[in-house]
Amino acid sequence: MEEKVVDIFKEPYKIREHEIYITISIGISIFPKDGRDAHALMKNADTSMYSAKENGRNNYRFYDASMSEEVRKRLEKQRSVV
Repeated sequence: MEEKVVDIFKEPYKIREHEIYITISIGISIFPKDGRDAHALMKNADTSMYSAKENGRNNYRFYDASMSEEVRKRLEKQRSVV
């Protein structure tokens, strides 16, 4: 199913004489494994979306708890540089 959504956006959209290419990155979190409320699910879907972007765009990723740890480590590195 996820591949079908990504595939829809691979074809260019034609607007007048222009071809427009769109890339998408999809983050997926699943209730209740990845969160028990809308806030947690959205936060974890957002985290997995950024992981999808880092892996080449036009991609999707399911949330995994290790992603949050990666984000936390990256933030710590950024804060130590500033």
